[in-house]
Amino acid sequence: MTLLALGGQVLDMVSKRLPAGRQGSSCAQAEAYLVSSEDRAQDWSEGRPENTAVSKSQGIGLRVIDGGKLGFGSTNRCDPESLAWLGESSVVAAQSTQSDPLLELPAPGPQASDAGLELEDSALAAGSFEERAHFLASVETEIKKRDKRFTKVLRASYREGRHESAVVSSRGVSAQARGTYASFSLACVAVEGGETQVGYGFQ
Repeated sequence: MTLLALGGQVLDMVSKRLPAGRQGSSCAQAEAYLVSSEDRAQDWSEGRPENTAVSKSQGIGLRVIDGGKLGFGSTNRCDPESLAWLGESSVVAAQSTQSDPLLELPAPGPQASDAGLELEDSALAAGSFEERAHFLASVETEIKKRDKRFTKVLRASYREGRHESAVVSSRGVSAQARGTYASFSLACVAVEGGETQVGYGFQ
């Protein structure tokens, strides 16, 4: 399920929990902000693989304005029970705040285009993370070929990930963004005469 579709479900949950007569009224508004990410990392230390890690996260923030009263709730679970709790807690929270007659959610604006921004690298969807991180095994050999003063690679790391976010509101806002990243870092030792230096690089 896409984040936009999930956001629509959250708004439906809110509508069902508003007091009778307020569902769909102009004095009741809701906005869901959703995020999802996945990150992978592989480290090599002194010629050996180390610290392989995979992490995933997701979250939903919900704000409800009911008669000028603002309520907020959040959860990192997307099952029906958690979405129901999110809608209920946000509506209840709104009942406990002071009313501001000028408080309202923004209306939809012009849709911005992300064409040409190169936010997402499709190459990260092809092949496997293990295949892309395999170059770490040859880093120390390649480094030592460059200069005889290089004696050791202390640590080499490769990381990559993707992230996605979306905003959906009862006023008609519906927008999403996606992106990816990849990074490499290296720490190595060089020795000349009686002097030792440690260098670090990141890209």
